[in-house]
Amino acid sequence: DRSASRIPLVTVAVAPNNIELCAESSRLPAIAQSIDCRTQRPWYSRSDSNMIGTSAFFYWKSILVNKLRNFPIPEYHLALLVIGITLNYWSKTAFVFTNGIPGYLTGGIAIFIAVSLMIWAIYVFANESTEKPGSLQTAGPYRLTRNPMYLGWSLLLLGIGLLLGSWWLLIGVLLAMAITNFRVIPSEEKFLHDRFGDEFNEYTRSVRRWV
Repeated sequence: DRSASRIPLVTVAVAPNNIELCAESSRLPAIAQSIDCRTQRPWYSRSDSNMIGTSAFFYWKSILVNKLRNFPIPEYHLALLVIGITLNYWSKTAFVFTNGIPGYLTGGIAIFIAVSLMIWAIYVFANESTEKPGSLQTAGPYRLTRNPMYLGWSLLLLGIGLLLGSWWLLIGVLLAMAITNFRVIPSEEKFLHDRFGDEFNEYTRSVRRWV
């Protein structure tokens, strides 16, 4: 049929990530050129999924890094924790006590309070600069103690010591608090006094250094 020969031939090729429309015609070149090998992406593809996953990863990573940038990790706390656990393992029965259910319960509560206190302080203090703070932090856990993160580390060490029944770790708690109280905190408080003056003095009168 002569009329049928004038209809352009259209082939459809389906690829994993696209649909290609290719027209073959010798009689209607203008139409053929307009639709020849035209590529149309579907609304969703595997590459889109990978891009979304990557974007989400970097988004949450930036949030986590931003929140943890002011989180102090006192080296002496970690050192005393490692030393205490090592001595507790080597000493076997010496300097080890049996605490029973009350000791385990107290240790668990101490660890829970420690972790909660540090997470709360991280959330409140996350957007401040430790080098040049723009404002004095007095909200959240800072209404209860001037040093919630250091208090959290000490409670964490105490809780682990009670759970393990280790006198070594309990001694480590006392050493860690002594170092923090007499060497670390005074220098930080001097910095805050120089920066905020009477505002910091008023804060120290209303909130204790520890509890």
